[in-house]
Formats: sequence, C-alpha cells, structure tokens
Amino acid sequence: MPELAGLGPDALVELDVSRLRALLAASRAPLKSFLLDQKRIAGLGNIYVCEALFRARLHPGTPARRATGRAAALLRAIRATLRVALSNRGTSMRDFVDSEGRRGENASALLVYGREREPCRACGATLCRSLDSGRSTFFCPRCQRR
Repeated sequence: MPELAGLGPDALVELDVSRLRALLAASRAPLKSFLLDQKRIAGLGNIYVCEALFRARLHPGTPARRATGRAAALLRAIRATLRVALSNRGTSMRDFVDSEGRRGENASALLVYGREREPCRACGATLCRSLDSGRSTFFCPRCQRR
C-alpha cells in the first residue's frame, strides 16, 4: 500500500534489535521524540512511548544514540507495553472504542501515563509530568534517571 510506504517497521513484528540499535545510533533526537516518529518505528503513540520508556528504565529526554546499548531492553519494553494494551483492547482516555464498540480497558494497567504526583509502582517515588512539544510526558525521576 503506497500510504504505508513511508512508515518504519512495525514494533511488534518487523523490528529487531539490530535494526533498532542502528536507528538509535543514527539519531540525536531525545528518545521520546525518536519513538514517536512513525518514519522510524510505526505504531507507537504518546501513551505507549511513556509506558515503554518506563519499562525499559530510560529517561524520555536521553539522546537516542546514547541508548544503543539498551536496544534489546527497549524493544522488549515496547513489545510488552503493546501486548498488554492489545490484550486490554487499547487505552480509552476519552472516546476510543474497539471494532465491537467496546471501550479499551488498558487505562488501569498504565504504569506512568496520566499518573502525575502518584507514587511509582516500582520504587514509590512521586511520578512527574513534563511538556515536550506540546505533549505530556510521564516518568519516574528515580527509575528513569538521565
């Protein structure tokens, strides 16, 4: 399909560690921006990027090229995040419904997204929120140090 020609590999089935490592090495962008770029990796939105970075214990502002050594952990975190979301039929924050008209139930499984000022489920630190290019970024300042 020509509409999909400009998209990067699908994170669940097409991306492998060596390709992710090469993509990371070639980028100076912060990890969060890097992961949101659909030309690099397809299918990751703001919520799942925050969640995957938390699972990988990577700070969203870390330059992508500095995370090459953590490519395997990052790919595992991305896939785990997406698998949980899929099993819960997605994350309904406002009006999302699945193909059967049912709301997604993944919001209760979110580890950091939308949980500003709540305790981290891993370490108990207070979760933070920042704005990056108009997008909310949620992270744990203890688990996800720069």
